[in-house]
Amino acid sequence: MGEGSGFPETAGALLERLGSLYGLVDELEPARRVAQRLRPVLLETSVSLRPGTQTDLRLTLGIPPRPDDPQGRSALLAALSGLGAGRVSAPVDAALAHVAGAPREGELARSLALRARSGEPVQPRPGARVGGRTGAERFARVADAMRSVGLERAAAVQERIAAEFRGNPFNAVIPYGLGFDLRPDRALGAKTYLSCEWPDVAVGFMRGRLAEELGLKGVEVFELLAAIARADWRRERWLLEVSFELPADPARGVRAKAYVSTRRLASSEAEAHKLVLRIAAGLGIDLRPYEELVEAVRPDGLTPERPCSLRAGVSASSLGPSLEVYLFDPARFASTAAPAATRGS
Repeated sequence: MGEGSGFPETAGALLERLGSLYGLVDELEPARRVAQRLRPVLLETSVSLRPGTQTDLRLTLGIPPRPDDPQGRSALLAALSGLGAGRVSAPVDAALAHVAGAPREGELARSLALRARSGEPVQPRPGARVGGRTGAERFARVADAMRSVGLERAAAVQERIAAEFRGNPFNAVIPYGLGFDLRPDRALGAKTYLSCEWPDVAVGFMRGRLAEELGLKGVEVFELLAAIARADWRRERWLLEVSFELPADPARGVRAKAYVSTRRLASSEAEAHKLVLRIAAGLGIDLRPYEELVEAVRPDGLTPERPCSLRAGVSASSLGPSLEVYLFDPARFASTAAPAATRGS
């Protein structure tokens, strides 16, 4: 357990805890087999909370590179096959290799997120960092990768989002990640990640005509998140990271998210927890699923002695707003979060 925090040391141990918490046994068996064979790195657990009873739980694992597979491509194919998505593994691997561009030596291989939602099969979500010298080149690679796996509509929506964000010459926007939502025989959608230089520009875009075009409800949560994280949020460069879930089926609707990283959120995990409570109060959300997750993966609680090991976010979709909370292994993130301790919350 990382520095006595109680965070599980292995993916298998974490799957056991989450399975017990949410009553998932058979649903997690493919993920257990894949985790046992590939020995993935634990990256995060997260929970998505909406007003009402609906809760999404996610577990994100990273496939570590090996000398014979430095970019994790063979491991990715094995993981997708083990999760029942072998038929789409080759085009997905090719799409991610295209969007990543020339690999960097020693870079952690693509991450694999496993959604464990009650009543649904575990869905593999491979992802890759986006390469390219310019923002325009990166956006183009993302759209090309989506089309290569049959996500024409998602690519068109991505290009509309890119045009909106790139339309402000005083605001830099960097596409940095791409993931796919998969069924055994096809891609159900894509998820693209952006970093936006000025948070007020990002909030303005997602509360303006873009929200109307995408059918987003509850977009006021983006400003709520920024204001709770930083009182002077309009002057904080690179405060927000943004993502868009773009389904192939228009009936599922687009989902837009904004996040504040561990570095920018708070000086300690206890302070971050207080901010999560404030966001939840602003949205009128029941926090019990979040508290149950904290108890399961951090039985010692969230303390002021440790650097922040939480990331907070919000989302808007056709279903309305939601709160997104991500919990990391504090031992793994202690060194990266250390600068936040000198800045205060």
